[in-house]
Amino acid sequence: MPTPNDSIKELILQDVETTLAAINGPTATYFRTVNAVERYTLKTKSTGEVTTNSFLVLPLIVIQAMEDEPLENQPGTLTERLMTIRLFLYISHDDAGDDASKSSDQILNEFQHDIEVAIMADHTLGGNALATHVGPTIPFDTIEDDVPLIGIIIDLIVQYRHNYQDPSN
Repeated sequence: MPTPNDSIKELILQDVETTLAAINGPTATYFRTVNAVERYTLKTKSTGEVTTNSFLVLPLIVIQAMEDEPLENQPGTLTERLMTIRLFLYISHDDAGDDASKSSDQILNEFQHDIEVAIMADHTLGGNALATHVGPTIPFDTIEDDVPLIGIIIDLIVQYRHNYQDPSN
């Protein structure tokens, strides 16, 4: 939830999270439903145990802020930046239910479509970005907690600006 002191970068990330959480299909707009959206988490507990994002609820999208580089600095006024936001979509594809006859590629393509439609419906991400573009997409497979998962990584390239001396403005 936004607070008055959030940076423009944080507001952009919050908007991406809210936007992706609203993917709820099948509808005229979306093929699929995203059941969980989380920001990237990697924590060490006082016991020394490392915790990360939960893979209990699927489909899951994990949002991770990546590179954030200045494009143009004008000290005292504005700095324009280019940030990559990496989205990791995790799903489990089994041979039961409505998806039994579909290939994993078909299902991932439907999710990719939905993510792109949701994000590009407001390429300014709540008025905080100058522009957003969908970058490279990479399929993957992994095993989390003994469960085989497939997914895609989607990079969003976000151009934004903020006050050089106050990133919340």
